[in-house]
Amino acid sequence: MAPLAKESHSTHHAGVTRPLIRGVVCLLPLTSRRSTLPWLYRAINGTLCHMVTPDRMTQVRKGVLEYCVLALLRSESRYGFDLVRSLSDLDGLVTSEGTIYPLLARLRKEGVVDSTWQESQHGPPRRYYRLTPKGVRALEDFRKDWRRFRESVDQVMEDK
Repeated sequence: MAPLAKESHSTHHAGVTRPLIRGVVCLLPLTSRRSTLPWLYRAINGTLCHMVTPDRMTQVRKGVLEYCVLALLRSESRYGFDLVRSLSDLDGLVTSEGTIYPLLARLRKEGVVDSTWQESQHGPPRRYYRLTPKGVRALEDFRKDWRRFRESVDQVMEDK
């Protein structure tokens, strides 16, 4: 493929150098080391400025997942795999143990949840998580912010 404009400089990502083209909007396909999904970078005026993933909701999902977990813990203690199952039952919130357990560890470290080990009738003991008072406050703050955010996005998205 012939260059569209003079190369101004390069970026280095995942061991591969990619030229940035000055004065041209271009998409450069790269591959993430963690997945085979292509990551697309948009370069404008020689500056790496925006990353677009094939699933537009990925970043939104990542941003709200911890608050969905806190909401699930609002009324009862639950163990990690139970949280995974509950989230997976909801459209758009499919997640895995590889996501939930590190999140729960971070929430524990931050004092938003605490945990206790309980014997299980179906195998080894399970670690059950519950909200702390700090977690209850964090969830309520998020719910207020989310309502305003959601209403604003809905207002912008409505056809006029």
